[in-house]
Amino acid sequence: MACKDLVRYIVYPETVQTLEELGVVKLSLIKVQEKDASIIVSFIPLTPTCEYVSFVGLCMFVKLSLSPNILGDYTFEIMIHSDSHKDAVNINSKFKDKTRIEAACDKKDLMEIIHRYIQDPQLRCGSRKGTSCGQCPNQCSSSSNNDNNK
Repeated sequence: MACKDLVRYIVYPETVQTLEELGVVKLSLIKVQEKDASIIVSFIPLTPTCEYVSFVGLCMFVKLSLSPNILGDYTFEIMIHSDSHKDAVNINSKFKDKTRIEAACDKKDLMEIIHRYIQDPQLRCGSRKGTSCGQCPNQCSSSSNNDNNK
């Protein structure tokens, strides 16, 4: 299933590393249930007190929502892997609240930020000033230096 390919290159906030590079997303935590036509994407936050879990989950939700051709008729659920965050139960219930998710997705400024983090690596260069995506030959930091000199 290409589901992992959809979320593996999302950049973790405050880093230039992807969810896959940091071990936040693992193939073993993505469960495909054929009979229900559903996919459960669990992830492991970097720390049990990580402040970015809601943002990371929302990034995954948006990325998967924008990929209906790949997921087909499958539904998906995002959740924090059990016992990997101190507030996993509360945050997982927020991930299941579609009204809350839709309200977040209606915020234009938030969606612009999310789109920078979920871009495919070949499109990411230059989107985060002062950083290098490390995934392509272009250096984002040199692009931003050029921008600063204009």
